Amino acid sequence: MIVVDDFLDKDLIKTLQDLAVWDHVIDNYSWYQYSNEPSNVWEQIIAVTVSNLNLPEPLGFEYWCNKLSENEFLPWHQDKDERATGLKQEIIPSEYSCVYYGYSSEFWGGMLEIPVEDTKAEVERIAPRFNRLVVMPKHLEHRVTRVWKGHRLAFSFG
Repeated sequence: MIVVDDFLDKDLIKTLQDLAVWDHVIDNYSWYQYSNEPSNVWEQIIAVTVSNLNLPEPLGFEYWCNKLSENEFLPWHQDKDERATGLKQEIIPSEYSCVYYGYSSEFWGGMLEIPVEDTKAEVERIAPRFNRLVVMPKHLEHRVTRVWKGHRLAFSFG
């Protein structure tokens, strides 16, 4: 797993402070063909991630945004190719899963949890810090704890 703080430059971060930019990807899966030039801020973030971290270059990326409000959480899950999973009725995991916290807001809770062992009795907790990128291997299940106050926005891709 990779955790990078202060990941993006000020220009991209400034764009992400407009909530209207996020509205287009909240709970809406999009596809970025990696061989194409980025056409929006989300695809720029993906390209910067792959380039800066020297990650393997897959054919493309599925991307989306989760917005969790007070008392909402995400249960244990594994990121997967949603379209392929729907067509083939089998789970096809992403090569790797990335979460980026690019909106500066005050909220309480919403921790990313990753199990240390298969029983999930012990977890590693990663705080959703502004301008933080988390890259996880494809096999890792994860969840997000309850948001107690405010709204948690996270951009995810894999």
